[in-house]
Amino acid sequence: MIFYMAAKHLAQISSQLIKAGRKADEPVAILQKATFPEQVVLETTLGSCNEDLKRAGLTPPVLIVIGPVVSLREKLNWLDT
Repeated sequence: MIFYMAAKHLAQISSQLIKAGRKADEPVAILQKATFPEQVVLETTLGSCNEDLKRAGLTPPVLIVIGPVVSLREKLNWLDT
């Protein structure tokens, strides 16, 4: 599941997904400046992603990726190679 331009609504999105049955420990990646050399990736969980986003100071626009695909990040990390 991928959301774009949704940082403002992340608390509501994550809360509703958990209420709908998604696990709080489900992986989440939040990407700022995706595909650019200055890309920043925050890996977190559905239950703590909103607070982690605030703490990290990432600002919109960001991509929010939710689900098991986040675990493929290390294998597909073409930007840092």
